[in-house]
Amino acid sequence: MEFSKTGKIDKAWGYEVIWASNGFYCGKILVFEKVGARTTLVIHKNKKKSWFVQAGRFKIEFTDIKSGNTQTAVLEEGKTVDIMEMSPHSIEALSSNSMIFEVGTPDDINDNFRLTPDDAVQTQMSELGSDPQSSHHRDKE
Repeated sequence: MEFSKTGKIDKAWGYEVIWASNGFYCGKILVFEKVGARTTLVIHKNKKKSWFVQAGRFKIEFTDIKSGNTQTAVLEEGKTVDIMEMSPHSIEALSSNSMIFEVGTPDDINDNFRLTPDDAVQTQMSELGSDPQSSHHRDKE
């Protein structure tokens, strides 16, 4: 039996609860308490993940890197979406207390590339004594 690092992590958009994290997969619950709360636009070189909307509604924005076209879709409760590697994406809560169950390949901080700024990233990097600009906005989602 192996006990992995799990727990609640506060984010600018709400919080996530990591309930499984090992060398094979990572499971999270993403909670957006306020309408309009949104993640930054992020891309992963290797990570693949699937989302299940447990509660609420979300607007997902994603960019096709081959065409450069950005698309949006509304995800209602009970809907799922698969996000493959090299797929820039962000998500915004359309109702309060919205929740997503996420399962995907293991988290790797070096595989998270933010394409839009995030105040929380700069705060975390300052607390660590690092220059947020030199990190190229890499951080956990």
